[in-house]
Amino acid sequence: MPIRQAPCVLRQSDTLEAGGLRTTLINAVEAATRRARELGEQFLEKSER
Repeated sequence: MPIRQAPCVLRQSDTLEAGGLRTTLINAVEAATRRARELGEQFLEKSER
């Protein structure tokens, strides 16, 4: 008899969304991406000197 996981996944997703965790994680990844881009640009500027 197979185990159905979809209802558990849906409940988990609803809970994460209700707590705002999904949005917080997205914001954190976007901030890290921006910072990585800044650091990359700084590195390129220094290496061109």
